[in-house]
Amino acid sequence: MFRTYQSNDLISLAACLAGVLSTDPVRSPLQPEIIVVPNPGMARWLSLQIADRLGVCANIHFQFPAEYIWHVLRQFFSDVPHQSPLSVDTMCWRIMAVLPELINRPEFTPVARYLEEGDILKQYELSQQIARVFDRYLVYRPEWVCAWEQGKQNHWQAELWRQVVQPTGMMHWAQLLQRLQQLPKSTPPPLLQRALLFAVPTLSPGYIQALGVMGQHSDCHLFIRNPCRVYWDDIKSKREIIRHELQSGEGDIDHYFETGNSLLAAWGREGREYLSNVLELHTEDIECFIEYSTDTLLGKIQSDILDLEEPGSSVSDQILIADTDSSIKVEVVHSAMREVEVLHDQLLAMLDADPNIQAADIVVMMPDVEAYAPHIDAVFSGLNDQKRMPYRIADSRSISETPLVRTFLSLLNLPDSRFENTFILELLECDALSAQFSFSDEDLPLLQMFIRESGIRWGIDAAHRATFDLPENNEHSWQFGLDRLLLGYCMQGEEGADTFSGIHPMSDIEGDSARLVAGLINFVRCLNTWRQRLQKPRSMTAWVTLCQQLLVTFFDEDSNELEFIYQALDSINTAVTDSAFNKRVKLPLVKESINSALESVSARDQFLGKGVTFCALLPMRSMPFKVVCLIGMQGTAFPRCDPRLGFDLLRQHPKAGDRSARNEDRYLFLEALTAAQQYFYISYVGQNIKDNAVIPPCVLVSELLDYIDTSYVLHNNNAPSSMLVTRHPLQGFSTRYFDDKETALFTYSKEYQSVSLLHEAQTTGNVPFSSEFLMVSDEQWRQVSLADLIQFYSMPSRYLLKRRLKLNLDFYEQQLETAEPFNMDKAAERQLARALFKLNLKETATQQVHHYIQAAGLLPHGQPGEILFSHHHATSKQHQQDLALLTDDESLEVIEFKINLDSFTLYGELSGVCKKGLFITQINKFSPKEMLSAWLSHLVLNLFDRTDIKAETYLVSRDQSLRFTPVNNAEKLLINLLDLYWQGLQSPLKFFPAASQTYYSQLISKRAKIPPLDAAADKWQGSDRYWGEGQDRYNRLAFRNTEVFDDEFIEIATQIFEPLYQHMEKL
Repeated sequence: MFRTYQSNDLISLAACLAGVLSTDPVRSPLQPEIIVVPNPGMARWLSLQIADRLGVCANIHFQFPAEYIWHVLRQFFSDVPHQSPLSVDTMCWRIMAVLPELINRPEFTPVARYLEEGDILKQYELSQQIARVFDRYLVYRPEWVCAWEQGKQNHWQAELWRQVVQPTGMMHWAQLLQRLQQLPKSTPPPLLQRALLFAVPTLSPGYIQALGVMGQHSDCHLFIRNPCRVYWDDIKSKREIIRHELQSGEGDIDHYFETGNSLLAAWGREGREYLSNVLELHTEDIECFIEYSTDTLLGKIQSDILDLEEPGSSVSDQILIADTDSSIKVEVVHSAMREVEVLHDQLLAMLDADPNIQAADIVVMMPDVEAYAPHIDAVFSGLNDQKRMPYRIADSRSISETPLVRTFLSLLNLPDSRFENTFILELLECDALSAQFSFSDEDLPLLQMFIRESGIRWGIDAAHRATFDLPENNEHSWQFGLDRLLLGYCMQGEEGADTFSGIHPMSDIEGDSARLVAGLINFVRCLNTWRQRLQKPRSMTAWVTLCQQLLVTFFDEDSNELEFIYQALDSINTAVTDSAFNKRVKLPLVKESINSALESVSARDQFLGKGVTFCALLPMRSMPFKVVCLIGMQGTAFPRCDPRLGFDLLRQHPKAGDRSARNEDRYLFLEALTAAQQYFYISYVGQNIKDNAVIPPCVLVSELLDYIDTSYVLHNNNAPSSMLVTRHPLQGFSTRYFDDKETALFTYSKEYQSVSLLHEAQTTGNVPFSSEFLMVSDEQWRQVSLADLIQFYSMPSRYLLKRRLKLNLDFYEQQLETAEPFNMDKAAERQLARALFKLNLKETATQQVHHYIQAAGLLPHGQPGEILFSHHHATSKQHQQDLALLTDDESLEVIEFKINLDSFTLYGELSGVCKKGLFITQINKFSPKEMLSAWLSHLVLNLFDRTDIKAETYLVSRDQSLRFTPVNNAEKLLINLLDLYWQGLQSPLKFFPAASQTYYSQLISKRAKIPPLDAAADKWQGSDRYWGEGQDRYNRLAFRNTEVFDDEFIEIATQIFEPLYQHMEKL
């Protein structure tokens, strides 16, 4: 007996199923009831429905259609294996095995042309595609493959199929279907359970035939969701009617066809063909349709589809709808992030308006979950908002995108890796890997610092670099840097110190740092070992074993994500074993096969939880929900295009019932519309984020809006779409959300409200960084080191925000360089100059100096490094000679000091002091910051009560020599500077070394061409040639919407630079 249950409501179908289960239970209580469902989400929903009606849902086994049909065949035939031996993966490896042997045959010329380069990855990709096409042939054209096996056709696909199947004797679905159809009706029925198929949206004709045979021996109950209770098999969409017109050559043939409801005709082809195939079985039909409420626009449209009606054939027939109807909404935004923010606000409004709606009554579906998942987490986690909704994301991402799997795949790239420093650190960011090697999250910044300071860029050692056809140079490799770190634990590594065995030790490697260095050395050595192991070709089964060993070596066994990788490896091993593929292959093919296997491994399905459900737009995901939302409905995303391979014979010879992704998506949209019980919500990116140009929605949304405008009308005779569609501003803090002029625009975000108020204030007046002084209560700030005071005056706003307020804006600083140096920036030149100066002071031989500089990693490789060393070494020697003339060859000493100045204590040390005074040397010209640093040191020198030392400071560089003369009021000047320092700790100080120095120098210059403030403003803003202080992140924040060059700026610049210039003279 074959019985169908048809309804427009899944809840009614679930009630019918529960009735069957209760009135006719299985014979044995230990025997599980098998129910066929389209996906795990439907299984979960149905189990809840059954439990709700029967009190419990137990001993029920949910299966998918293909799995169930194979189970049925095993009941009919004892020689059928437990699983189909011709899975797509097995066929792929079988094709990989036989294709090279067939490639030279004449009929395989097209294939040979594609594979003429001999690329094994192209062969694997082609084998995958052929296997998928063959799998579709088995399901949708079983008669073809049976004919091929009998030798009836000789094209390359038929010959390849024979080579794949016949030598192994594999039994497949097409053969079993043929045997099933040939069974005589008088054959005693096997011990079959009844068949319960619930809400399966489509079945291939072959599957339906198999169910028909089964219905002759057992009960078959098919529960079908039918959106229309009227016979609608013969309706045609406008597009189909036009196609018939063109094909027939007749003029107007509209009278031959009926459209019925245009939405059903345009979107329902998939369901129409499926119902037509099922009804050919001459089943017993039971209808359990329900009426929709027609109080809302949504209910009216659903009722139109149910009764195959279409109002609005003329203007007088249009149906009036209320101006306040909100059952259908279309929101148009500028970006995916704004789309989710608007969705969040709209859902909160629905929950506030109707207390009967709970978060679990809402489903949000989208074509691409991957693209929206980060935005959903960002908005719905709502850590800073009071309004929060529980939610969960199903189908959120493929397993290959999880951190552990990404790291595993990166490890498989070791043979081809350059071992860049960033690559190693990215590996350590994986928690499971870092835990395996005893690293914590707090260790990573220190490891990055060690790598940067030791000069590690890329390459394991010189031999590894040679594999990339580069010179065998060990500098800036891992061996180079790790040797420096390891030696730094054994001996002091100061700048200018001696080398040991050609290695310059790093400094400050002690205590816990030694543990980190040891762990880093162990990790890099382990990576190098596996780099070598992964280079040798192996059989696929051997590769699987090796990958399992790699997982044990690198990852903590408690990580849950390892399960997915092991599943993928097991599936590869099973497919390779079943296909008898035993060729030795290299790593690239292994990586490709693992990637493919991971795509088929699914994480735990989180469909239907306690909160809002976010999921992908998949067939039969449209279960009854009070609120159904579709987001991401832009034209390029939905419905999916239906690309087919050129050799796919299904494309060349289509039949009714064939799968079509585009038709599936159209029917899915129809299911979503009819599943919504109270609200149907649509949103899409419909406005260009750059120029606000209109972007059209997907064609299904356009068709829905056209249908509504044609069939319905508002009281003022306006088109309903003018009420349904809302176009949102670019930003969530737009004042349009808060001025109450547009009722459709609102937001629950308090953050955006505060930003909007701030933005409004900024447009009406300046808002300073702080309107009040940030009082300093900790007297420890009055204990000031000279180094801190110098750092403060180098950028006061940075010191205030970073040191006092702990606000770090240096997001992009201290980035690692991944390539060996080919030239030297200014920081590197200064470091080299310091090192050369200290070495030359020791009168070290040139050869030893060069060896030290090279061991410290301060030079570019090869000839550029030799040229730069010769230049800087000569410059340093000359600079040293100039300095010797000034100091009369006296040795320079370091003097420590601690001075009480009013309420402050200034302490620190002055280095470079001799009888003639303080000497500050560098290669390049002194910048305003460096000049100011020297001035502060000079003021301290003038407070020393030492008659043997002159109170003079010499600034000596390659291009410039200056002198600061004795200062009689040094204590007063230092107290004034400390007072400014104290002021700068409480509010941003309008002092900028470069701009302030430019202002004062232009002020006292007799040759100034532009006003001093204009010159300072130019310096502040910067240009393409030089960086301006106004571009600094800290200055931009501290002086936002503030007039910088005012009287305060003038007063501070004058107060600081006037005495400096009065006591400065050129030598």
